[in-house]
Amino acid sequence: MMATRPRGHLLVGIDFGTTYSGIAWGWSERPEAVNVVMDWDGIEGQKTSAKVPSKIFYKGDQVKWGFNIAPEEKPLQWFKLLLLRDEDIGPPYMDVGVRDSAYIKEAREMLKKLNKSAEDVVADYLGLLWKHLLKAIRTALGQASVDGQPFRVVITFPAIWPLYAQSRMRQAAYTAGILDQRHGGETKLTLCPEPEAAAIAVMDDFDGHPVESGDIFVICDAGGGTADLITYQIENTTMWEMSECVSGAGKLCGAIFVDEAFDQKMGAWVGERKWARLADSTMREWKEMYWEHGLKRSFNGADREYGLTLPVQVLVKQSLNFNMTDISSAFDGPINQIVQLVLEQIHKTQQRVRKLPKAVFLVGGFGQSPYLYTRLQQEVRKISPGIEVRRPPQDRAWEAICRGALLKAAILNRHDGDFVMRAHIVSRVVRTSYGIAMIEPFNSTIHSEQDKQFIAALGEECAVNQMHWYVQTNENVGDQQVIKLDWSRKIRSSLPRQRFTVTLLKCDRENPPRRKDDDVRVEGEIVCQVNTPFDQLPQYTNREGEVWKSLDFQVEMKPCGTMLEFAAYFNGQRQRALQVNPPFAAGNEEAAPSPPPYAAPPPEAAPEIPDLYSAEEPPMAMVPRAQSRQMHRRSIL
Repeated sequence: MMATRPRGHLLVGIDFGTTYSGIAWGWSERPEAVNVVMDWDGIEGQKTSAKVPSKIFYKGDQVKWGFNIAPEEKPLQWFKLLLLRDEDIGPPYMDVGVRDSAYIKEAREMLKKLNKSAEDVVADYLGLLWKHLLKAIRTALGQASVDGQPFRVVITFPAIWPLYAQSRMRQAAYTAGILDQRHGGETKLTLCPEPEAAAIAVMDDFDGHPVESGDIFVICDAGGGTADLITYQIENTTMWEMSECVSGAGKLCGAIFVDEAFDQKMGAWVGERKWARLADSTMREWKEMYWEHGLKRSFNGADREYGLTLPVQVLVKQSLNFNMTDISSAFDGPINQIVQLVLEQIHKTQQRVRKLPKAVFLVGGFGQSPYLYTRLQQEVRKISPGIEVRRPPQDRAWEAICRGALLKAAILNRHDGDFVMRAHIVSRVVRTSYGIAMIEPFNSTIHSEQDKQFIAALGEECAVNQMHWYVQTNENVGDQQVIKLDWSRKIRSSLPRQRFTVTLLKCDRENPPRRKDDDVRVEGEIVCQVNTPFDQLPQYTNREGEVWKSLDFQVEMKPCGTMLEFAAYFNGQRQRALQVNPPFAAGNEEAAPSPPPYAAPPPEAAPEIPDLYSAEEPPMAMVPRAQSRQMHRRSIL
C-alpha cells in the first residue's frame, strides 16, 4: 500500500519579463528541489527552453502565446512596460527619449486596436502561463497533488516600479485566475522585486563557497526591458541574513533598446526604403534567427569583422560585413546606462558604509551578453581590481529570477526548525517618501501664511497642507516592520455610504518637504468603512462650544520588499480597501480577495471624496491623535 504523502504547499516562482518569462516550482517539504519549467508548446511541437517569449496574439476568439505564434502572425509584445503610466515612461525611471521608443509606441497602438488595457493583456498572458504551469505539475505529480495542496506563489516585478504599477500586476494576477478558490486551500500571493529574487538565487548558489559576514555585493539584473540594481551586505552567514546597503536603482535600458538601435542601424546600412519594404513576418523571422539567437548573443566586442546573412528581399549581396564599432554602436546606449548604474551603486556604498563591494553579480537575459560582461568588468576594475564581476553559467543566469522567486516562496512558507534558506532580507532602504497631509495649530515661526486657514471644527486658525511622512527616502526600514499612526477627523453629518478616504502622498526628493508642494504627488486613496452609527461616534466640543463627531482611526504602513501595504483601522478592526486609485495592496496581500478589492477607476478619474467639513474648510484636513508609531514621533492635537 502506497504511503500517504504529507500535506504541504506547492511553491511557485514566476518571472514575468518584458521579452521572456520563466516559471519554477517545488514542494514545501523539499524546498531544495527546484524545478524550472523547460517544455513549452510550439508551432512545430514541443520546444525546450528555460523561458518562453512574453508574446501574445489575438485573432477573434483565438489566443496564441509564447512559442506557439507563427512568423506571419504579428504578436503583441513589450506590454509589461505599459503597466506604467505614460508620465512615468521617462525620468526618473528612464531616459527622456524612451517614451518615443518605436517598440513602446507599437505596443500602445496595438492595445488601442484591440480595445484592451495593458492590465487586461498581462492578465491574459499570466492566465496562459498559469495553466501551462498546472499542466506541468500534473504531469510530474499527478492531479491529486495539484488539487489537494495549497499554493504559495511569488511573482517578481522591476524594483524601480512605483506602487501603482506593482498593484496593477497584482490585479492582473487575480484576474488571471491565480488566486481562484481551490479545494486544496487558499492560494497566497506575494510580489518580490526582481533583484531581490536574483540575490536569493545567487546566495543559494554560494553553497560551498567562502562568504563572510560583512561582505557586500551588487546584484545587477539586466533584462529585456529594465536593468535593476540592489546592493546587499551579509549580516551573518549562520542565518544568511542580508540588509540593503543603499537605495537601489534602475532604468528602462534593457535588451529591447539594443534591438531598436539595431533596427535603426540596419535601415542605414541596407537602405531605409529596402528595409522598410520587408514584410513584418520576414523581418521577425530573420531577426529571430540571425540577430536574437545569433550575433546579439555572441557579440563580445572583439575587434574583428562580423558577417550577417541578409534576407533575400534586400540582397545587394548575400551578406554584409561589419566591424566591431558598427555592432557595438547598437549596444552602447543601454550598456552605458547599465555601467553607470553599477558605478553609482559602488560609489554610494563606499560613501555610506566605507567599504567596497566584494563582487557585482550579473544576471537576467541581457546579463548573459558577453559584451555587457566585458564592458562592465573593464569599468569596475578602474575603481578597484579587487571587485569581481561574476556571471552564473548561461542557464543559471537566465533562470535566476524565477529560481529566486521560488526560494522566496520557500522562505515565506518556512516554519521554525525547518529548512534554513540561504537568504533573508532583514532591512531595506526606502526609495520614495510616503506620507499624509495634515493640519496643525498655526505657528507663524514655522508655518507659511499661505497655509493659514480657520478650521471651524477646531475653532482656531491652523496650518493646512502640512506633511507627516510615514517613511522617508533613504531611510532604513526593517523587514515587515509595522509603522502605525493615529488620526482623528471631525464631521457634522453622516458619511455617504458610511465611508471616508485617506489620500496617500509621495515625494521622490531626497529630503521631502515639510509642507505639501508641487513635488508632492498623489499615490492613491485608502478607503475606510465606518461600522459605527453616526449617533454613536464620540463627541468633540471645540473652543467655540460647537459639538462635532470624531472619527478616530489609524493608518498602518507595512513594508514588504519594495511593496508597501497600507491599511486603515477603525474601532480596532483592520479595514479592507474597497476602492483605490491607483490600486494598493491595502488589505492582507496574501489573501485571495473575494469580491475583488482592487477594482480601480481609470487613472484620470478623480476618486470620490466625501465632504467631511463645512464649506469654509478643506475637505481632506486631518489631525493626528496620540502617536503609537515608534519613529518620527510628533505631538499633534
